[in-house]
Amino acid sequence: MALGPGNGGERPAVTVLPFLNMSGNPEQQYFAEGLTEDIVTALLRVSGIVVVSTASHSWRPHSEQQALRLGTSFQLEGSVRRSGNRVRVSAQLTSRTGEGLWAEKYDFELDDIFAVQDDLARSITAALKIKLEEHERHHALTKPPANLSAYDYCLRGRHLARNFDRNERLRAKEMFLSAIEADPLYARGYIELAWFDIRRLKWGEATDPEAALARASDAAEVATTLDPNDADCHWLLGLIHLWRRDHGKSMA
Repeated sequence: MALGPGNGGERPAVTVLPFLNMSGNPEQQYFAEGLTEDIVTALLRVSGIVVVSTASHSWRPHSEQQALRLGTSFQLEGSVRRSGNRVRVSAQLTSRTGEGLWAEKYDFELDDIFAVQDDLARSITAALKIKLEEHERHHALTKPPANLSAYDYCLRGRHLARNFDRNERLRAKEMFLSAIEADPLYARGYIELAWFDIRRLKWGEATDPEAALARASDAAEVATTLDPNDADCHWLLGLIHLWRRDHGKSMA
């Protein structure tokens, strides 16, 4: 069944395709991937939209056909060009018939990236004629770090964590620790650090599963204290309780 309006008033569904890295530097791929994931996160905060993310997929050719297979009614795609602290983002929203609904170009300093993410999410919401509830207007705002290098370390770490090379994956932890060192009050650094240990447990790479679970729990607790409105914090805690077979706390 296709996702989107037309099936009994269902919520519109948007496929978010990986934003292309147009920087001319393959090393900036982590930034394009990270920006795509953060745009997905911003859209997920809007209850009136179903979001289908392909951010972790490497495919991009024939993206229209891929979106059709996913059964969504709308498609968001774009590109990212970064040079130093200057960033240019182009994005467009189209219907499954190819009709252009919204398009925008952003040219900004890296310091403004969170405002741009929020503006992009709000613009897409408006293009789909979805009314934001008051609490969603508040929670759509991303809590930025005091030090932007913390954000950059998180994006680099996320990219490394998906690598097939185990040594490269281990480097991700260094990035997350660097993010925390750069800004100890930025919850995302602790969230990513907790996910690192959870993934190691999942893949059977943790030499001491109990210690890995304890580290993940400590990091998730700190993140929740710093930013209780971030859903990832509560998702993490639920998953950690699930690993501990404490199903009551996990569901709560």
